Amino acid sequence: MQDNLEFPVLTARLPRGWNFRGAAYCPVGPYTSAHLIYFRDGAPSMTVSVFSLPPGVWPGDHLPNCAQMAGGDHAVAGVLTRKGFYCVVGSANPPVPLSEVRSLLDDIWPQLADHDDADAPGRVTVAGR
Repeated sequence: MQDNLEFPVLTARLPRGWNFRGAAYCPVGPYTSAHLIYFRDGAPSMTVSVFSLPPGVWPGDHLPNCAQMAGGDHAVAGVLTRKGFYCVVGSANPPVPLSEVRSLLDDIWPQLADHDDADAPGRVTVAGR
């Protein structure tokens, strides 16, 4: 995916019993994103989406689009680096709590391929319903 999109894609192993379900290219506003989906052990309807968007994306414009792509207005936490914008979106009924979405992002964003400690992230959080 990274080769096709021409920016780093966040592909990570999620902690605490989350399992990879699949990946696709998805439109987010005018951009094409890498969209990875994970489900929780014992709760296949509880999912988390991880979106990777190109550098230069203003996250405030695209966080609602990421939530919509994941199936509605859900908890979203994102990180903006020089290499791209990356966000985690929680989906379920009841929804994945914002605190868990933030924690997942904190756990996985350092796993970004070609991660550079000099890339101080700008964090963005949007609480869903």
